[in-house]
Order: sequence, then C-alpha cells, then structure tokens
Amino acid sequence: MQSLVSFKMLWSSSVAPSAIVSAWRILLDRLPTRLNLARRGVQLANLLCPLCLDGIESNDHLFNTFSVVQQVWDQCDRWIRKVGVRHQATIVNF
Repeated sequence: MQSLVSFKMLWSSSVAPSAIVSAWRILLDRLPTRLNLARRGVQLANLLCPLCLDGIESNDHLFNTFSVVQQVWDQCDRWIRKVGVRHQATIVNF
C-alpha cells in the first residue's frame, strides 16, 4: 500500500520528468547498482560500494546509509526545518 501511494504521489508531482523517472527507478530498485548487477548475473570482483568500501552498493546504501548521503540528508532536514527519523529503506523515506 505504501508503494502505491508513493507512486501516485510521484507521477502526479510537478517536477522535471527526468527526475520522476529517476525516482521511479530508485523506488522500483532498478538502478544498476552492484547488487542489482550481480542479481542479473554480471560477474563482479565484489559488491562493496567503491566510494566507501563500507557496505554493499545497493539503492538503500546509496540513498540512505552511505555516510556522505546521510550528511546531505541532514543538511536538507535542517534547511526545511524538519525533525524526524530517517529509515534505511528508500521507499519508507520517500
């Protein structure tokens, strides 16, 4: 149910179509992350994020748990004066 509401919100928004398509791919977990490539049979040396080597490169890592991204989200939260809990799952944050 959460994803249905998220998709309706996404497709009815007034942002640039390219941003909507990118968000749609993120929410569907369709970005070519190392984890998704491995699921599709691509042979990789490892699944670690090449930016931090601290976690498997997945949508949730790249957009929620990666330390640099967490700092960006913290700045955004301060900018809009939002206080809340950020989850590790992209769909929940959306």
